[in-house]
Amino acid sequence: MRNLLLSTAFFFLSLAVFAQGPAKMAYGLGVTYFMPDNGSSFGGFGSSAGGFDGMNLFASLNVDMPIWDNIYVRLGTDAHYLRAITTNKTTNLAGVSPHFGLGSVKPLKNGQLRYGLTMGLSLMRTWDRDSIGSTPINSGFLGGSIGIPAGISIRYEIPKDERTYYIGADFRYFMFDDGLDGIGAGNRVGYDDQMLTFSIGLVNKKTYRSKKLASLQLEANKVSAIPQLEEKLNQAKEENAIIQDDLEVAHFKAAEANRKLDSLALVSVKIQEQVSTAQDVVKSKDVPLPALPSGSYVVVLGSFENKSLAKKYSAALDYDMPANVIKARNNFYRVFLGPFNSFAKAKDALDGVSGKAWISMGN
Repeated sequence: MRNLLLSTAFFFLSLAVFAQGPAKMAYGLGVTYFMPDNGSSFGGFGSSAGGFDGMNLFASLNVDMPIWDNIYVRLGTDAHYLRAITTNKTTNLAGVSPHFGLGSVKPLKNGQLRYGLTMGLSLMRTWDRDSIGSTPINSGFLGGSIGIPAGISIRYEIPKDERTYYIGADFRYFMFDDGLDGIGAGNRVGYDDQMLTFSIGLVNKKTYRSKKLASLQLEANKVSAIPQLEEKLNQAKEENAIIQDDLEVAHFKAAEANRKLDSLALVSVKIQEQVSTAQDVVKSKDVPLPALPSGSYVVVLGSFENKSLAKKYSAALDYDMPANVIKARNNFYRVFLGPFNSFAKAKDALDGVSGKAWISMGN
């Protein structure tokens, strides 16, 4: 029997080499319905009377690894604690059951159903506690009873947000041992001990991979990334071509702007030459002002005997219109604003100047 168990365990563990995806861990808590022999302190979910005054608790930790299609391998362990309260004492049972199994996953509309078979090795210790102290009931390896639980596991997984929750039921049949509860040990009274557990739990969002699977996944990611890289490369080439076109347009516009700047510079040089020529002409001779229109009016700002003083005065003035210089009949040089074609306009201009000024009529 021992060799059979070892061979079976080795077979299931070796399946992990063929894992097609990362393993996921799930853990949960629940209650146990114990099926005892006649005369056992345990009964139902608690005491032998079937009430809830006892505590039949259950905890589980499982790691499921997909190996082919919807088939998975399970490695895990259960932890049990049963308590039955009687008149003068309490009977307690505690232990662990490491197990392995094989199952399948079936997708459903709002989740998935996970079911399979398990087998393992359990170590259970049972004892009574009264006012005097504790008394062991079963004895054996490490003060407990060794059993071989064969079971059926079913679990409904419900994904929600970033986590997945589950509700499940597990049936355990402890073969070759009828003494977990201290009744029928070695005599096979009634039937082998059995447990039916109901639990709720959580599937850890973290996944676990072997080195081989991680390496294969890395290579697969590299292969799957090639089309994306090619697409990005083609997109980069297209963007580079567009940038080159934009650069050519920019170079053309810059050359055109430089040509315009050169033209403006040439025009500026010509204007400077014309201004210089005009200044030379002004310096070389005086340009006579035309005679004022008959019937026009001017606002005289000052009268000077010296023509040079008259020009300096006119250049120092700052009005909305230029100040002109003309030689009057009395050989004085008058600085004036105008001419204006009406007296009213001349009067408006006179109101806007400061100092002594007057209105004179043109010749």
